[in-house]
Order: sequence, then C-alpha cells, then structure tokens
Amino acid sequence: MKTMKKLLTILLAIATAAMLAIPAFASSDTTVINEDTKGSITVHKYEYNGDWDDLDAGTGLNGDARNVPADAEALNGVTFTLYQVKNTADTLAYFNGSNTTVVTVDDYVTNGAIKTGVTIGDPKTATTSGGVATFSDLDVGFYVLIETAHPANVTSFAAPALIAVPMVNTDTSSNNDNAEWIYDINVYPKNTTSEGGVTLVKQGANGTALSGVTFRLYKDTRAAGAATAVWTKQGDDATTPANGTINWDNLLDGDYYIIETSAPKGYIVDGRPIYFSISQNTVTYDSTKTKTSGVTTTVSNDDKQLTITLKNEKPDLTKEVLKNGATAADWVHDTQYSIGDTIPYRITVAIPANIADLTKFEITDTPTNLKDVVDSVDIAGLTKGTDYTVTASGDGFKVAFVTPLTNDVKALAGGSITITYNAVLQGSAVIFGDGNPNTAKLEYSSKIVPSQGPGSGGDEPEPYSIEDKDVVYTYKAEIVKYKDSVADVNKIANVEFQLLTSATGDAVTVVDLGNGEYRLPVAGETGTTTTTTLKTNSSGKITIKGLENGTYYLKETKTIDGYNLLSAPVELKLNISEVTIWKHETEFDNNGNKVKDYYETNTTTFGGNTTPATTLYAKDIINKKGFTLPQTGGLGTLTLSVIGCALVLGGALVLVNSKKRAK
Repeated sequence: MKTMKKLLTILLAIATAAMLAIPAFASSDTTVINEDTKGSITVHKYEYNGDWDDLDAGTGLNGDARNVPADAEALNGVTFTLYQVKNTADTLAYFNGSNTTVVTVDDYVTNGAIKTGVTIGDPKTATTSGGVATFSDLDVGFYVLIETAHPANVTSFAAPALIAVPMVNTDTSSNNDNAEWIYDINVYPKNTTSEGGVTLVKQGANGTALSGVTFRLYKDTRAAGAATAVWTKQGDDATTPANGTINWDNLLDGDYYIIETSAPKGYIVDGRPIYFSISQNTVTYDSTKTKTSGVTTTVSNDDKQLTITLKNEKPDLTKEVLKNGATAADWVHDTQYSIGDTIPYRITVAIPANIADLTKFEITDTPTNLKDVVDSVDIAGLTKGTDYTVTASGDGFKVAFVTPLTNDVKALAGGSITITYNAVLQGSAVIFGDGNPNTAKLEYSSKIVPSQGPGSGGDEPEPYSIEDKDVVYTYKAEIVKYKDSVADVNKIANVEFQLLTSATGDAVTVVDLGNGEYRLPVAGETGTTTTTTLKTNSSGKITIKGLENGTYYLKETKTIDGYNLLSAPVELKLNISEVTIWKHETEFDNNGNKVKDYYETNTTTFGGNTTPATTLYAKDIINKKGFTLPQTGGLGTLTLSVIGCALVLGGALVLVNSKKRAK
C-alpha cells in the first residue's frame, strides 16, 4: 500500500506540474500553440521495486533519464487506454486563461475508471521492444492515460495520469530543444512487481563457511515472444564474506542463473550455472537444467526466498615413509635406511565429492636417488588396470583413474584412497646433507567447465597441484689404520678387512669405489666392481657409505710385516640421530585456515655418536708389533756343532793312534 501511494504521488506530480505551469503562460501569445499540429503520447513502461522517493517529476521529453533508475527494467505486456477529456477549443481556452480553475486527474477518474471522456482508438499494449506503446496523431487536447491490464506478476496498477497535448516545456537545461511547447510527449510510468530473492550459502568441504568465492547473477532479458534466451549480467560481482553468505533481494520476475567465477586457491571453481525462476512471489530452483553437483535448496514461499547451499571441494595429499627400525608401523616424513634397501611408502589422497566432473586428477611420484618399484604400486580397494593405471615416469610413476570413472572410483567421492609402494635407495644416495627426497604431487582440475550453456566453450585453466615430500637419510663409517699409536706418521696402507653384520657372520659384498672408498650394493646393478675385501688407502683410511643405524664389524685379514693381526673383529656401532626442520611454503584460505604445507627443503642436525656430529661415524684402529723369539739355527747352535765335530774328530784321531801303538 505504501508503494502504491508513492506511485500515485509521482504520477500526480507529473500532471500537477504541467497544470500549475499554465498561469505563467496565460499572458503569453497563445498563437505559439498550433492547433493544427498533431501530437503523440509514447509510454515507456518499466518495472521498478526501488525507492520512489528518489524519482523526479517527468518532463515529457524523450530520454528523460531521471525517470529511469539504473535498476528499473522495461516491462512488456501492460495495456493502456487513452481518453480525450478536453477537446482542442477547450484546451486552448484553458491555456488562454479563460478557465482559472486548475483541473486534476480526479476530475475525470473515479476508482481508476474514467468518468467522462472519449476513447481514443483501441487500447494499446506495451509489447514492442522495451515496453513501449505509442498513441499518435493526437489533436490538441487534454487526455487521461489509464493502465487497464497488466501481467500477473504486476502487483499494482499505475495511477491514471492527466496529460496535456501539447505540454509546457519545463526543462531549462542546456540539452533541451528550447521549444516552449512539447507536442510529442514521453511518459515513464512504472509498476511494482512480484519479487523474490536468493540466499547463497558457501561452504568448504568440511562444512564451514567459506569466504572469498565470487559469483555473478544473470537474467534472461529476451524480448517477448523470442525463442532464444538473452542472458544479461545483473549488477556487480558478489564475493562471499566471512560468513560465506550472499543475498540477492528484490529480484523481479524472470529466469535467472548464478555462476561461480573464482574461489580461493586450491578450491575447485564450479563453473556450471545454477538456474532459478521467480514468478508470483515464488522462487523455484530449476533442477532440470545443468547445475552444480551437491546443490541443496530450501524454498520458503512465505519469505519469497530461495536458499542455495554450495560446497567447494579441495583435495589433499599426504606422503609418508615407514620409519626404519620401529617396533610397530610408524609412518613419518623422514627416516634412515641403507643403500640397496627396499623402502615402503604410502600416499594418502582426499578425493573430492565432484571427482566425476574433473577432467584431470593424477598423482605423480618423483624420487631422488631412489627408484620406485612400479609393480609394487597398489591402491587398497581398487583394481589396477580396471579402476586405475600406473605408468613409469623416470625413476617414479604416475597414477591416473580410468575414464569414464568406474563405479568403484565414483563410490570414493568425498572419501580417500591410500597408495602404497616400495622404492630402492640407489648407489647415488646423498650421505647426510639434505638426504634423499621423494616427492608426490597431485594435479587436479582447478575449474569445472560446463560442456554446454553459459560458461561453456572456454579452455580449462591450468590445474592446481599439491605436493608433499619425504626424505631418507643414509650414513657412512670411516676407519683410520695406525701402527703402534695414533699419529699421522703411523698411518698404514694396504691393510685388509672384511665387513660383517655380526661378529661371526659372513663377509658382506661391497662396491669398490676406489681409493679406499666402498658402499653397499644395489641388487641387479651393473657396471660396478664388487669385492669382500676392504683395503686402506695411502692415508690408512677406509670409508664405507650407505649404512643405516646398526652394529657392524670389521675383521682384519691382512696387516703389514712385523705386526700382529687383530685378535677379534672391531665393532662399529652407528647410532646417528637426525632432527629435520622443514622449510614450508604454507598457504591459507581467506578464512585464515591453513590450506597446505608444501615441503620444499629441509635442514637437518645430526647427533648420536657421529664424529664430528654433522659428517660421519669414525673410528681409529691400531696394530701392534709381535714378540721376538729365539731364532732356530742361530750362532749358539753353530758353535755347539763345531765343538761336537771337533770332539768327534779328536776321538777318531785318538782311536787311530791307539791302534797304531798296539801294532
């Protein structure tokens, strides 16, 4: 009722302004009105549900923008009837001042119906482009314009208007035609219409409000009777605030759609339109057209409001390695192994609810100084080759779902998968330092591009990616061989050892890197020299690379002359600890929630029994001389032999002489 009163006030002001101008021209030369000139009344019909207090009285001029608010819309289908209530002679007499009584529309209309007057032609309906209806070839006179029919969505009739042809030109602006009288009159009556609104509630996948998501509202503005929709953007883009809610209120009857244009990084933009219609104070969600998956709607006709709840999806990825030596399964981001070890890994991936709508969803594993065992890749609950494929990618692999997605994969929407596999630490492994990283990356569509309808036809933007990284460390042991005591001058070369994993175990085969350096082997490797003998170099040193924590033994098998072999193997006990501090590239969404930690590089501090603490496990080994024993065949024995020989010879001579005397 309040709106109706405002409408009547505006339209009456138009008529009153024209009438009140008459005395000012009563003393003018009335010959300026040419009674033979034909005039016209052109109706520009609009629907407007805004503030009527902001509108000015009409001037009768064409293109009177003051009476067309930016949010007013042309309205077709409204019918007008025109009545002549003063003929030419009476009109000239009125303008000439013969009748000093000011007339108003109420003199000719009661309860919206004409009391007296002559109908001018047939009623006209504003059906042409822009809600326009024109009454032409009009004689000079007074006319009453009455709205006699309108579409069902119009909630009130426009008030009847009294219009003089011609009317006084009251516009003194520099852009008017400076004519004293206007014969072709333009009026801009407006209707209030039924209206509705939409409340959009935006949530993240976890159900919490999501800010920073931008939407656009479009309306079908096709001309009456046109077969093809003409979608016109309504107002500015709207972005969800902290509570994730956007309201579009006071929307006029018609067909609409909302489309998402951007979202915080990492969230998948759903570019499919959400259609709804407003008719007779009822807002209806159109579920028959292309729409965003996961849309839930609540319609309340009492409130003329449609509530749409949308969730944005954001996948996630976590990569872990099995901690070496743990008594139970302990998945971590860093641990230590030996070169040649087969190392278990797992990748956990959160699957978005709209996985079936994505054109890209791939997981790639990229190891450094490791080699993935591609045949070991497995996804629990899915079948390799049927549900997903695994292809080698360098020393790593790539996992992709088979398209179209199988029912088993579709059933995972909104859940997660776990990829398990093994990797072997290679001979190129870095000892200490930054270790040997293994990076998993998930690449997925950043936007759902509809195949048809609004928003279709564009190229899909670059995909998003999420990375996570693990690192495996491996260590080395170093011995220095001395004779007698620890001193540089006492270092001895070419002393030979064997590496054992127990004091009485067999010799371990190692790869000879030359110059006293050795490492553990990798199964199946070629182009290397292997041996079970470790020999000190010219500096008396042996270095063994690629060792995990544990107890090892060195058994001496050959030493230098004059020195004893060690009586028992030497124990090497590696008990190295590492404290890894990751350098994160941390991203947050618009609500301040952490999106992801991207592990880029790491700094590690080593401890335990390393010497020095950041390099290696070192041990000094000393050989001692043997004890001096009497030499067999020495000078004393020779003397006794000579004396013995002399005695024997002397005895022989005595015996000979005795025989001679006896004769």
